[in-house]
Amino acid sequence: MYKLRTILTWGLLLAAAHVMGYTITVSPIEIEAGQSTNLIINLNNTETNLTAYQMFIDLPEGVTVQKKANGKYKFTANADRHDGNFTISVQDEAAGRILIACFSADKDVLTGTSGELIRLPVDVASTVTTSLQGSIEGIEFSDINNQAHNISDVNFTMTMEGGEIPPVITGDVTVSVPDVAITAGGSTDLVINMQTELTNLTAYQMFIDLPEGVTVQKKANGKYKFTANADRHDGNFTISVQDEAAGRILIACFSADKDVLVGTSGELIRLPIDVASTVTTSLQGSIEGIEFSDVNNQPYNISDVDFTMTVEEGDAQTLALASLPAMTYGNAAYTLPATTAENLTLTWTSSNTAVVTISGNVLTIKGAGTATITATNEGNNDYLPFSKEYTLTVAKAALTITADDKSKQQGEANPELTVSYSSFVYDEDASVLTTQPTVTTTATTDSPAGTYPITASGAASANYDITYVSGTLTVTEGPVVIEVTDISQLDNAIYIEPVEAFCGDQKVLSIKMKNNVAIQTIQFDLYLPEGLTVVANEDDELITASKERIRKFNYFNSSIQSDGALRLLAQATTTNVPAGDGEICTITVNVSEDMEEGDYPLVFKGIRMTEQNNTNYAPNPNIVQTKLTIFSYILGDANGDRDVDAIDFNMIANDILGYSQSDFNKRAADINGDGDVDAIDFNMIANKILYGSFSGIQSSMEPM
Repeated sequence: MYKLRTILTWGLLLAAAHVMGYTITVSPIEIEAGQSTNLIINLNNTETNLTAYQMFIDLPEGVTVQKKANGKYKFTANADRHDGNFTISVQDEAAGRILIACFSADKDVLTGTSGELIRLPVDVASTVTTSLQGSIEGIEFSDINNQAHNISDVNFTMTMEGGEIPPVITGDVTVSVPDVAITAGGSTDLVINMQTELTNLTAYQMFIDLPEGVTVQKKANGKYKFTANADRHDGNFTISVQDEAAGRILIACFSADKDVLVGTSGELIRLPIDVASTVTTSLQGSIEGIEFSDVNNQPYNISDVDFTMTVEEGDAQTLALASLPAMTYGNAAYTLPATTAENLTLTWTSSNTAVVTISGNVLTIKGAGTATITATNEGNNDYLPFSKEYTLTVAKAALTITADDKSKQQGEANPELTVSYSSFVYDEDASVLTTQPTVTTTATTDSPAGTYPITASGAASANYDITYVSGTLTVTEGPVVIEVTDISQLDNAIYIEPVEAFCGDQKVLSIKMKNNVAIQTIQFDLYLPEGLTVVANEDDELITASKERIRKFNYFNSSIQSDGALRLLAQATTTNVPAGDGEICTITVNVSEDMEEGDYPLVFKGIRMTEQNNTNYAPNPNIVQTKLTIFSYILGDANGDRDVDAIDFNMIANDILGYSQSDFNKRAADINGDGDVDAIDFNMIANKILYGSFSGIQSSMEPM
């Protein structure tokens, strides 16, 4: 019987294939025609950062690579050198040409610097009788930097020789999978058993095709979980479980020390698996490409193994909580059940975290509104997955806003209107209201004595149902206000006698005090009508003390208050203001030209008087109002008696001559409006008296 032997010319190979420190070799092969063996490709390298490779195998005619039941090529990637997440494919490129491609998505690198890289189980036709030529071409490696490294083609010769090579043994090793029964949505283990009488097995690989809906559990680092039977792997074994394709898992095991698998039967390895909750029928899976290897690198190919996963319907879970209790904003946290009646842990979620949040099984109210509260768990091998929804409506908390009672005297402005709150929750206050309340009353400054409602309204909040309680504004009869028309009406008072002024005038107002005892301290607020402006004196004082009744003050101060009042505060020293009636001070005001004719009030409020040693001396009344009458001046009416006559003629003449006159209205006397009272004005008033017109028959000048 003739055999094939691979004949390699090592010197030529090294010279042809050694580029950038990489060498590809093919191990010698001895085989009988019509038999099978492995084509072993080795890699020797000095660099250690290779992460991908590809090559084309041109097989001699009559040599073919073995295939699995699914039509894919069989191969064994050396697990020691491919210690990582590698994807390897062996596929047809052309007739007689095989493409081998390998890469690592995680940029894992090939391990080691020499030895077997990959092997292909090949069959040789029984008709082969002569030496055959084969080659490996297009050899290219890539490093972690994506740098390509090309290697020259490698040729090999296969020739016939005598001798016996043990055939590849099929059988002697059996792989089986126990029946798998699982509940939809549950988890279990996929157990792979191995039976054999051989005691020198040191490596194996297999491909597990999982049914749709079944997945192998992963660890936190993303690698698959598995448990290799420690009794059978009693040695230095390297085991990897990794993706081969969608739904296909590759299990590879080898021992660099050539340790052997222990025992003749029992569990080899198990994978923890999850089954989707949507799976309702039994599922089919298979294990393909099963190959063991002994210490002499003798392969043992095992037929594919099919297995069935029977999906059983688990028991339904129950939860005694029929519904959630009614809740109101402000309620304390609520504890939900932690488990179902079957003691499986529940996961609680809220569809609206603005209404409620859930941490573990503790529900906390965040606002009024509606949320869907859901309890779930994934079930297990005994119980179906659980899901139950509850509709929770959180009602608004009750909040009462009460208008505070107020009081005032008749004639006073309304006080500030305020409210009080009752029943805020969670230590909240009015700042949480989206709209603050509006507080109103029907009373005005001039409302007569009586009671008037104070009402609050308009507040808004997403979390409070608001009701309002009205308050009461009580208006009492105010102090007696006396409008001075007759000094005899006054008892103890500060006042100004009724006074008249013309628009545009500067007027001195005499402030008087009527007191029955000596006074040491005086205070009052004087309210002037709009249109009157106080003029400071030469000492920059708004009020000038009169020496007639007040000989000396150690304190005399006046100022304008925020409400526009002119305030006086004065204190005498050794000599108090004696009892009597008369002027105590004066103020000078400018009368606006825009003021209309009519009566205006001059009002004293807040009148305070003290006798010696700070004894209070109550004024009567404490509000005094005086009438200020404003006139628009009549051109030519120099004395303001509302008529143009000889008296005005005489006063203009006196002013021209330089005589001082009281009650002389210069603006009325300046008939032609040139800013001076002179002979022209004298002539014009004469025309008015004699001829009824300022121009008369002697002048064409018109009044300004």
